[in-house]
Amino acid sequence: MPTSSDCAPGVDNGGKHSVDVTYPRQAEATGRVTVETHHNVTSEARTADGRWEVAVDRTDDTGRVVEQKSTRAPAARHPRVQGARRPH
Repeated sequence: MPTSSDCAPGVDNGGKHSVDVTYPRQAEATGRVTVETHHNVTSEARTADGRWEVAVDRTDDTGRVVEQKSTRAPAARHPRVQGARRPH
């Protein structure tokens, strides 16, 4: 049976593959990513050297911002993107 994302919420046939349960799990499995709760990305920008700069607000349980952080990460390469090399 083919799957489609054009369906009602709650369909459990695998057709929707919600981002909140696929990409974070795959990213953590690489060992190069930590997914943290209470962190909201407020901006992202590509730097001149190709890296990503990400600004994040860390919040408490009420949603109040308790810390503002910024981090830089190497440019992401996805193995399915044409021309990208697979990691060794």
